[in-house]
Amino acid sequence: MKSIWKFLNDREEAISFLLSKPKNVVTPVTFQKIETEIQMLYDFYGLLKAADKKFRRKKAFKPYKKLGNMVAEVSLLQQEESMLSLLFEKDQLPDFKRDIRRLKEAKREEYFVTVDEKFVHKLNSKKGELESWLRNINKKLVQGYLKKKAKKISKVMLKGEINASKLDELRNRLNEYAGLQSLVQKVKTEKDGIAQELKNWKVQNNSLQFITGLKESGIFTGVELKLIKKVEVKLLAEESELVTKVSESILQKGSFLG
Repeated sequence: MKSIWKFLNDREEAISFLLSKPKNVVTPVTFQKIETEIQMLYDFYGLLKAADKKFRRKKAFKPYKKLGNMVAEVSLLQQEESMLSLLFEKDQLPDFKRDIRRLKEAKREEYFVTVDEKFVHKLNSKKGELESWLRNINKKLVQGYLKKKAKKISKVMLKGEINASKLDELRNRLNEYAGLQSLVQKVKTEKDGIAQELKNWKVQNNSLQFITGLKESGIFTGVELKLIKKVEVKLLAEESELVTKVSESILQKGSFLG
C-alpha cells in the first residue's frame, strides 16, 4: 500500500526539515508544526499496533518522545507569552511577563543545543526498523480501523453532558481520524464545522486555564490579582458562548457516522 509508505516518509521528512531549520528562522509556528507531526506519527503507530499486537508502539516512539516533551515545553511558554500580551496591557504584570520570556528563551536554547545534526541523524536512522511492520497494512485494514475510530467519535458525541473533558476528547479523536484518513482518501482542510469550532474552543479554554492558574498561584496580590480576576470573568463568559455553540453543532450532527 503506497500511501502507507508515503504517509510515514512525509511525517519523517517533515520533522527532519523542521528540526534542521537555522535558529534565526525558527518561529513559534515551527514548534507547533513539530508537535503536530509528532502526534500524527504517534497516531500512525497506533495503526501499526492494531495490525499486529507484537508491534511495540512505546519503544518505536521513544526517540520522538524526548523531542516531543522538549518542544511542548517551548510551545507552552510561547503560548503563555502570547496570552499575556493579548490579555493584558503592556505595563501590566511586567515582572511575570519578564520571567516567562526568560524561561522561554532558556528552553529554546536547550532545544537548539539538543537538536543538532547528530540528533536528527539518529532519528532518521530508525526508519528501516518499521519496514517489516508496514507490510502488514492494507486498505481494508485501514478502513476497518477508521470505522472503529468513527464509532468511538460518535459515542463521545452522543454520551452524557457536554463539558471541557468531553470536548477535549472529541477534538483529539477528530484530529487523529483526519490524519489517518489521508491514508485511504484525499482530505480537504476543514475550515468550518465541529472540528474548527473545537479548535476555537481549545484556544479559549487554554487561555482560561492559564488565567485561572495565575489567580490560584498565590504569586499575585492587590491590584494585579484584581486585574487577573477581571480577565478570568471575561474569559469564562466567552468560553461559555463557545461551549454552547459547539454543543448545538454536536446535537445537530447527532453522530459522526450520520
